[in-house]
Amino acid sequence: MIRAFVLFLALFSCASAREFNAYNIIAFKHEQNALLFGTDKGELIRLDLQSKKPQILWHLPDIQNHYEKGLKARIFSVDSLKNTFLLVSEGDFGSQNVSLCQNLAFKAKANCATTKSPFANIKKAFLLDERTALFVLLSSDIKLVDLSGFASGQNSQNATQNLLNLAAQKEFQFSTTSLNDAALSEDRQNLLVASESGELQVFDTKAWRLLANYDKINKDTLDQVDFKGGVVLSCGKEKRIGIVRKGEQKFLQKDFLTYSCALSPSGDTAAFASFAANSQNTLEFISTKDLKTLALLNEGDFFAKFIIFLDEQNYALISGKSVVFKSLSKGK
Repeated sequence: MIRAFVLFLALFSCASAREFNAYNIIAFKHEQNALLFGTDKGELIRLDLQSKKPQILWHLPDIQNHYEKGLKARIFSVDSLKNTFLLVSEGDFGSQNVSLCQNLAFKAKANCATTKSPFANIKKAFLLDERTALFVLLSSDIKLVDLSGFASGQNSQNATQNLLNLAAQKEFQFSTTSLNDAALSEDRQNLLVASESGELQVFDTKAWRLLANYDKINKDTLDQVDFKGGVVLSCGKEKRIGIVRKGEQKFLQKDFLTYSCALSPSGDTAAFASFAANSQNTLEFISTKDLKTLALLNEGDFFAKFIIFLDEQNYALISGKSVVFKSLSKGK
């Protein structure tokens, strides 16, 4: 039995009954009791999972290009740890910005700084701890950066000046091909990267060395990866669902393009979205132990760009401006 709740992310002001501009979700982070969203309108939004109420935590500064000023900055990457938030967003004239915020839930204590990124073409950025960031670049490079200078800033002006001094303490290049996606393990130690060649590599960010290279599943571009419970998941243009469990590389060949995928917290269940023969979207759940199908659902014309497991039973689907909450009840 599937129970669904649909939330269309358009904010309303109760006082004026005025609808704010709707926004598209292009980055997310699953916190313990909430979802963080980065939008194409430069807004960082927290959605409480109990009340299902969205709250705008911060508006990024407007940007400009050669033709217009006052443009909204798209947020490409969102991460958080305790009261610290790390964002990568669109900058002026096609550049990228890095933003670091603290205590956004407490407006009186909130401290944010934004500066032009010292690195080109950031795909994702992760907080390894509250003072260390890992930047993952499309060029298949990673950069380890000390953020302690930001923590010492007494106000936004000082914090911004400290951010201007961002520099990589350590670097590593995985390959000469482009990087497609990356995921960080729950303990924030091991990084999974997927390259354009289809390779999956696991890197230890503490020992700063490559742990594993999985090249027997894919030979073409991967769209998304996930990494939970020691299990590696991949999906992409080869119509394959790749699974690496206890070092064993396996894949499930499908007939249609798979465009998004995710693992449950334990890594025992994988979900992936794909197109069916009738151009309908399907959502399939499989066991990562034996690749057997657990459930197959017809999602109609709902294109699930992202799948997020909230726990072993409950999950969320994200498409554009909407979030769909569902529950997979086994045996019913």
